[in-house]
Amino acid sequence: NYGNSVEVSLDKYGLIASLTRISDKFNRFENLVLNGDRGTDDEVMEDTLIDMANYCVMTAVYLINSGGKIHVEDNKR
Repeated sequence: NYGNSVEVSLDKYGLIASLTRISDKFNRFENLVLNGDRGTDDEVMEDTLIDMANYCVMTAVYLINSGGKIHVEDNKR
């Protein structure tokens, strides 16, 4: 449903786009763990972890495919 939204957002905003997505998922996971919750019918804890892992992998693939055009230190292309 999202198409290549990760690549588009990385092209537009840099690594901050992935950092935000991964951070949001981490915050959800943290909240679930600290509150002893298993999630909702729509998204259980495992879904949150898989989403976070996928964002990490998609970002790594993007960095590999960018051929070194991403400068991590200044977050510019």
